Amino acid sequence: MRQFKGGFDRKQLQGILTETGFPAKRLLLEITESLLMDNDARTRDVLAELREMGVRLAVDDFGTGYSALNYLREFPVSTLKIDRSFIHDIDQGPSHQRLVEAIIALAHGLDLVTIAEGVENALQNSLLAELKCDMVQGFLYCKPITADEITALVSRDHETGAADGDSSRLDVVDNLVAFRKGKK
Repeated sequence: MRQFKGGFDRKQLQGILTETGFPAKRLLLEITESLLMDNDARTRDVLAELREMGVRLAVDDFGTGYSALNYLREFPVSTLKIDRSFIHDIDQGPSHQRLVEAIIALAHGLDLVTIAEGVENALQNSLLAELKCDMVQGFLYCKPITADEITALVSRDHETGAADGDSSRLDVVDNLVAFRKGKK
């Protein structure tokens, strides 16, 4: 939040992306609902700058705060992350599934990508696939890993061409935490 309120430096981020060779279009920054709810002009400007650079923005933990749905149209977000509290109970009955289905439909209606957080078992994963959730993340795909393990994954993907946009492979983010439909 601090970086958005006054510490964001576009040149510094651009320098990091240039130095590492990491494409801005593959960077997905997670922001909280509370950041958007503040409706601060500086935050709005920073988010617009990030979008201009090609950086994608995800609303993290959607549905756990005091959601004002208007911000989904007002701010340049590309992704909606469905909080794990909704996913945990998705296999507990139709009403739980309908709530997640409604969130996914809302996101898709606004051309947002959906990511379900906290997927821990095959049944949750299967239900989310039926509901057409775009991506999932959770222990089912990857347990927490160390910084050294992340570095190894990035290096391996870079060496094999995945960092250059080889769509036949999972990208680094997918290897760490998420699954894209149709790719295993």
